[in-house]
Amino acid sequence: MDPVWYAPPAVEDFEAEPFLSNWTDLVETISMCEVRRIHVLLVNFPQSPLYANSPYMGKYGPTWANWQELSRRLDSLQTRHPYLHFYDAHRGARHEFPQAAFGNEDHLNHTGAILLTGKLDSIIRTFELREIPK
Repeated sequence: MDPVWYAPPAVEDFEAEPFLSNWTDLVETISMCEVRRIHVLLVNFPQSPLYANSPYMGKYGPTWANWQELSRRLDSLQTRHPYLHFYDAHRGARHEFPQAAFGNEDHLNHTGAILLTGKLDSIIRTFELREIPK
């Protein structure tokens, strides 16, 4: 089955609305959690590996170029916030989830859910209660 996508904007303006206000809200939420020593785990869920050969990383986008920029920004944010953890389970549609783990192009089935929750559990077990660096 070929993947289906709904054409999102070809170019995301990372310096304009609505991106700026959404990014500000995200950073503020992370900061509030950090003060309370609450870990935040952002997950880019896997979608069909067939998206590797499409213009978009998933059913609703974004384009691969936009995803690379957003992923770079999330990685940078993660380095500045010790209680933020970003897990890209999609990994450029070259993830370890077999096609049989999907119910459709953008949803895992029961088998896929078991695989993903095992990964998430492993990540969460690495979280430590630690003081925020000053």
